[in-house]
Amino acid sequence: MFGRHPRFQLVGSLFALIIALAIGFLPAAAQQPAPAQVLQTTFPFYQDAAIAKAVSYLRTQQLPSGAIDSFTFGADPGGTSRLLLALNAVGYPSATFVKEGKSLLDYLESELVNYIYANDTPGAQNLFPGRTGLVLAAVAASGADPRSFGGRDLVAELSGTYNPSDGTYSTSATEQFASGAASPINQTLAIIGLVAAGQPIPEPATQWLIANQGADGSWSNSIDVTGYGVVALIGSGNVPPTDPAIQKALAFYRASQTLTTALWGDAGSGEPANSTGWTMTALSTYGYAPMADSWATGGTNPRQALIGLQTDEGVIAKRFFNAYATLEALYGLSDQPLFMTTPLRAERALAYITSRQNADGGWPGFGSSSSPGETLDNLFAFVAAGYNPTAVESGAGNSPLDYLAGATATYTRNSTGILPAQTGKLIVGVVAAGSDPRSFGTPTAFDLVADMENTLQATGAYSSTASAASVTNQSFAILGLRAAGRTVPQNAIAYLASLQGPNGSWGSIFNSGLALQALIAAGVPPTNPDVVEGVNYLRTSQAAIGGWEDFGSFSPTSTAYAIQGLLAAGVDLNTSDWLKNGRSPLGVLASYQKPDGPFVFGWTPGSGFNPADDSLFTTQQAVPALLGATYPYTATAPADLSGSYTPLKRGPDPDRLVVAPPFITFNANRTQATLTAPFGSDLNGDATATLEWNIESGRSRPAAFQSIPATRGPGYFRATLNLSATPLGPTDVLVVRATFTDPDGVQSGGTISTQPVAVIGRAEPNRYYLPLIAR
Repeated sequence: MFGRHPRFQLVGSLFALIIALAIGFLPAAAQQPAPAQVLQTTFPFYQDAAIAKAVSYLRTQQLPSGAIDSFTFGADPGGTSRLLLALNAVGYPSATFVKEGKSLLDYLESELVNYIYANDTPGAQNLFPGRTGLVLAAVAASGADPRSFGGRDLVAELSGTYNPSDGTYSTSATEQFASGAASPINQTLAIIGLVAAGQPIPEPATQWLIANQGADGSWSNSIDVTGYGVVALIGSGNVPPTDPAIQKALAFYRASQTLTTALWGDAGSGEPANSTGWTMTALSTYGYAPMADSWATGGTNPRQALIGLQTDEGVIAKRFFNAYATLEALYGLSDQPLFMTTPLRAERALAYITSRQNADGGWPGFGSSSSPGETLDNLFAFVAAGYNPTAVESGAGNSPLDYLAGATATYTRNSTGILPAQTGKLIVGVVAAGSDPRSFGTPTAFDLVADMENTLQATGAYSSTASAASVTNQSFAILGLRAAGRTVPQNAIAYLASLQGPNGSWGSIFNSGLALQALIAAGVPPTNPDVVEGVNYLRTSQAAIGGWEDFGSFSPTSTAYAIQGLLAAGVDLNTSDWLKNGRSPLGVLASYQKPDGPFVFGWTPGSGFNPADDSLFTTQQAVPALLGATYPYTATAPADLSGSYTPLKRGPDPDRLVVAPPFITFNANRTQATLTAPFGSDLNGDATATLEWNIESGRSRPAAFQSIPATRGPGYFRATLNLSATPLGPTDVLVVRATFTDPDGVQSGGTISTQPVAVIGRAEPNRYYLPLIAR
C-alpha cells in the first residue's frame, strides 16, 4: 500500500471503473460456484446495502473541524479529499457530511494553502501538483467551483505546473516527505484532477506517463498507483483501452490478483480493501462493468470478496480497520468512474450533443431533420454550461441561432395565428444567446415580444386561435417575457395559478416543474401557497428510486424538469426530505448518464425502441438540471458566456462489449456444469452470445461443439449443462466456447471488432482453471 501516513497523501483517490482481459493461461485453485450475486442489475451497479453501512461508519469518523479521521491520527486533507471522491462515485451528496456545523469542504478550504503549497507559502514553484490534483478532483466531485475555492483558481494553478518541454506536471516544491518533482504520482493525480474538472489533457502529459510505466505494467511497483495510472490515461480521452500501456497494466493486475480470495494487495501485510478498491475502479473504467464475474477466482469475485470484508459496524478492511480503508473500498462498490463529476459530466454530454448537430446548425427531434424545439433545448444546455451557443458551429459553419432564425416564421406561428409556447421558448433562447427578440428571423425579422404580448386574453391566458390556453402556453409565455425584461401582468400569473390541480400539480411532473419556474420568474415568492403546494406535490410524487416517473417508469426528463422547478423555488435537494437510498434527485439523474456523455431513457434494453440507447432528447433535458440552471436562463449575461467551444474527448464507448474469458463450475458430484461467459460494458444491452461445449478426451467422443441455450444476467451469459448422460472421465476436459457479437464492437485485448469474437475456457481433469481468451 502506498502513502498511508498523512504526509504521503500526495496520492489520490479517483475514478471507478474498468480494466481487464485475460490473454494468458493462469492456473488457479479449484473454483467453486460463486455465491448469489449481490449486484444492482443495471449500471452503475451500486451495492446499496454495503454502501449505506460504510457511509454510516464514515460519519462516525468525522471530526468537529469537518475533516475525516482517516487513520485515527486526526484530521487529514488527503483522506478528506478521497472521501469526497468516494461519495460522488456512489452518488451520495457530500453536503450531508456535517459535524458541529462544519462540512468536509469547510475543512478542506481551511487547510488548502497548508496542504497544496510547500511551507504554507503560495507560489507557482511551491505548488505540489499531486496534492493539488487530488483536491481539485475532490472539489469538482463535491459540486463546488474549483476555479474559486479558498480564494484560489485550482484549475489555473495546477495547469500552470505543466511543462510543455517534457509533458510533466512538476515544480521544485519540497517539504519533508512531499515533492513537486516529476513522478507517476504527481502526474496521475494532476491528470485526474484536471479530468474531473472537465479540462482537456495535453497529449505529451499522457505520453510521459506511458513512458514511465514499469516493465511489469505497473507504475511505482504499486497496485494502487497503477490504478491511478489507468484511470488517468483512460479518463484523459487520449489513450484508448486497447493501447499497449493499458494492456500491460491489465496483465499486471491479472498477475497480482490473489487467486484464492479474488482480492488485490492480499498477499503481503498491506490492506487489500484499498488496493482492491483502486483496482476495481480502474478495471471498471477500462470497461469491466459490472466488476464481478469477469475477474472471478477462488469461488468468488472481487465485488463479493470486497463486501465480504465489511464488519457489522460498516468498516471495510482486513487488517487496518479505519476510515481510509473503508472510503477507498467504496470505489469498488460502484462502477461509476471516479472522474464523473458534474463538470466532466456536462462537458462529455455537450461533446455528445455536438456530435449530433446537423449541418444547418440545428439538432434533430425524433427524426433526422432539425427541429426548433429540440434545438432550443440543446442551446439551453450550452448556456447552462457557460458557453454562448453562437460559438457552437456545425461543420458547415452554422450555429443554432442561424438555424433558428430561418425557422422562426414556421415555428412561432401558423396560418391561423401565433403559437404562444413556441414563441416564448424562442424568446428565452434568443435572449440567452445575446440576440434581439424584437428583431429576429430571416428572411423576415419578427418582433417576438410584441407577438407574445398580443396573445394575452382578457382572462389572463396567453392563447390564440392557433393554440388554446394551456399550462405550457402560459408558462413559456411568462418565461419568454421575463427573459426579455418585461413585467408579467398579474392576471397572467393568476391564470397560471388557476390551472393548478387540487393535489398541487399542473397535470404532470413535467408541467409542474415548468410552471414553478414560470411563477418564480414572474416574481412570485417561494412562500406563496401555489408554489408551496407545487413543491409539496413533487415531494409526495417522488419515486422510491429518488427521481420521478412517467407512466409507471422512471423518467430522466421529468426528473430534470422537477429538479429545475424545485431549484427555482429555492428547495435544498440535499436535505432528508428529498434523499432516497442516500442519494438526492441530482445524484439519481446522474446515474442515467453513460461515462462517454449521453443520457438514456432507462437502463432496461428493449426491442424496437431501446431505452438504453444514447438519447439526445434525454441528454439535452438533463444537462441544465444537472448544472442547477433554470428558466429563463438569464443568470449569466450573454457577454459573460464563453465565446469559444471545443468538444472534450469523450473516452471509450461503453456500449461496446468487453470480452472476459468463460469459466466452468460443477456441482459436488460433477453431474452438472454451469458455463459462464462474463463480459463488461454493453450498456445498451444489444450484444448477443452463443455458448457451446465440448469434451476433449483420448477416448472416442464427438469433437464437434454443441450449442446450449444461455440466459443473460448482469455482466454474464450463463447456461447449465447436464452431464448425467455423459459423465466426465478422469482424463476428460470440458471445454466451453463463447462467441460474442455486438454491433457497437467487441473488444478483446488490444483489438475491437464488429465481427463475432470467440473465447474459450477449460475445466481440466479434477482441476479448474482461470479461463483464457483463445487467440
